[in-house]
Amino acid sequence: MLKIKRKKSGGGEGGSFFTIWADLNSFLMILFLLLYTFIMNNVSESEQQQVFESIRVSLQGQYLQPKIAEKNPDEERINVVDKVKQYIQEQKLSDFLNVMVEESKIRVVLASPILYETGKAELKEEALEILKDIGEILKKTDNKIVIEGHTDNIPIKTEKYDSNWDLSFDRAYSVIKFFVEKVDISPMRIQAVGYGEYRPMMPNDTEENRAKNRRIEINIMLQEVFVNNVIS
Repeated sequence: MLKIKRKKSGGGEGGSFFTIWADLNSFLMILFLLLYTFIMNNVSESEQQQVFESIRVSLQGQYLQPKIAEKNPDEERINVVDKVKQYIQEQKLSDFLNVMVEESKIRVVLASPILYETGKAELKEEALEILKDIGEILKKTDNKIVIEGHTDNIPIKTEKYDSNWDLSFDRAYSVIKFFVEKVDISPMRIQAVGYGEYRPMMPNDTEENRAKNRRIEINIMLQEVFVNNVIS
């Protein structure tokens, strides 16, 4: 009688490998979705951008290591605010300079008339000492600084400026230039933004309110809790 020799199947080990591989992929996908949901519900918009950037870089074969900022934002806030408030009180500048505290930043608001002539972006002589004193306070920190220029909604059309947007940016830039050149604040820490008439503090319905909208804001950004460290 003819005996048929059965051939041993070689697919056993391969099947087990692919099963494990599929399970691992499923696990990683679930873990990623859980982490994504948790992070998106607990961080600000700017921190979400950092998460997206982390994912993008990691997909390029790099490893991102998150770390907790060394400084306590509450301590930073108290330290900087106290110094600025003390300066305002000593120099009797409460009519021209104000401090507003938010969760992520400290806003030092300066009225435009103390800094500039109407329709101009060149700093007044009397403004230089005020900015130098504020700059010295900022110089003792390592916080990022964002200078914002703001105007009222009255249209401007001069030989130099086509819009309030242009004027507001030039005014913010003049403050940055002063801080970098005269106070020696690192240009790596500082940036300028011009918002024109589009972020008013008050409705532009009275001259008093329009005067409040014509301003420079020095935003002292508090230390971020999530910092990206890219390790190749």
